[in-house]
Amino acid sequence: MTIENLLKTHDALEVHCSEVLRKANTEYAITEDSLDNFKLVSRLLEGRVTPIQVAAVYMSKHFIGIMKMVNGNVRQRESVLSRFIDLRNYATLLYALIEEGENERR
Repeated sequence: MTIENLLKTHDALEVHCSEVLRKANTEYAITEDSLDNFKLVSRLLEGRVTPIQVAAVYMSKHFIGIMKMVNGNVRQRESVLSRFIDLRNYATLLYALIEEGENERR
């Protein structure tokens, strides 16, 4: 694959990720806090897991699906594209939670 084609693939995936992240945010973030869903799950579990851990678990679900596909399980409920979009978006959300925590500690 040429670098031009790789960048086209990257850009197309980035567009998909942004579209899904925007749409999902309106469904999952009931408050003004885009990270509230992870914090809510943490509160529901009485703080036994942190919001960062919640996001990591959500992200791992998509990584596991990708790894199953890599190992030959191509019959999955979600498409490979959907898995990669969700994995990238959860990585963004996880990073945002970490960054938010670092900003609060300053």
